[in-house]
Amino acid sequence: MRKKLLATLMAAVMLATAGCSGMPGMGNTQTTAAADSQDGGDSASGTDDTVYDLKIHTSQTEQALITRNYQKLADAVNEKSGGRLNLQVFPAGQLGADEDVIEQAIQA
Repeated sequence: MRKKLLATLMAAVMLATAGCSGMPGMGNTQTTAAADSQDGGDSASGTDDTVYDLKIHTSQTEQALITRNYQKLADAVNEKSGGRLNLQVFPAGQLGADEDVIEQAIQA
């Protein structure tokens, strides 16, 4: 039961952070093939090298259980995605108050 709840929570976090990735300041996508073509490299390799930067915001402290689990999730996703997903955890309201972050999400 606990594993199922944790899996559901992790899925909700992934959806929430993916939905916020298009907001200014909340996420960023980079295409290394486009960067290679600007540098004169060969971008005709046929692979999709898009990198997604996702930010997880929490008002909890760094020592809080939820924050530590967010960091574990971020580490696991970063490792298993082979660098295509870059999750960052911002504890203790580093991105602003919860209300401000929600307002940014609504405006996007």
